[in-house]
Amino acid sequence: MLKWCDPDGHPHHVQRENLADFCRPRKLKVGNMIHHIDTPTSDQKHGGWRLIERLVWISRADDLTTLVPALGTSETFFQSCACAMDGRHVLTEGGTFVKTTFNKFLCGSYNNGQP
Repeated sequence: MLKWCDPDGHPHHVQRENLADFCRPRKLKVGNMIHHIDTPTSDQKHGGWRLIERLVWISRADDLTTLVPALGTSETFFQSCACAMDGRHVLTEGGTFVKTTFNKFLCGSYNNGQP
């Protein structure tokens, strides 16, 4: 059983043999989804969909013990942070530089400002 999380945070349980039937009405490419399943290091986020066990979590700015999933694509997550009323808006202050740094953080390639 595969456990997917859609861009809105809803879980979906799908048998691998039913993946094509699951993808078709959602306009998801089966090949991309299979690559994500079969490649443990894959960070493929096909339209914001990802396996639940590969979700990226960040802590809230006002409560470091509360984790929030980084849902959707980095673009949609960045936009939701900009509009958030829970302290995440500070992640967007600084424009393009912050967005680039934030994308690196979500992809696991941020190196504390080092090249």
